[in-house]
Amino acid sequence: MFAAGCAQQGPDPELKTVQGLMKHFPADVKSSQAWQGHHFMVGDTPVIPTAAVPEAELRRHVGKSVVVSGVWYAGQQWQPGEEEKDLPMPVMPDNQIIIRGDGLKVSSIRKE
Repeated sequence: MFAAGCAQQGPDPELKTVQGLMKHFPADVKSSQAWQGHHFMVGDTPVIPTAAVPEAELRRHVGKSVVVSGVWYAGQQWQPGEEEKDLPMPVMPDNQIIIRGDGLKVSSIRKE
């Protein structure tokens, strides 16, 4: 088996930096990114708003090239409940562990 999404966080979290175009995937729009809990992405890396850099600040940078720093959050393995088993979801390979909500918890953001 292998995990969908990005790699798991190691025992010692360290500051990571990514750069690229900031994209937004609203929760009310059907997309595989939003389904996985990746509402903001810089390039191919999901980023998560924090108290230091709230969602409103991330929204200001949508469509712009940015540099984002933060600590990786590994997310949680998804176990569908009875009410979720019939909901539409992205097609995933068999025997795949699905991780949702993973991403870089943003501690700083700046224009590239």
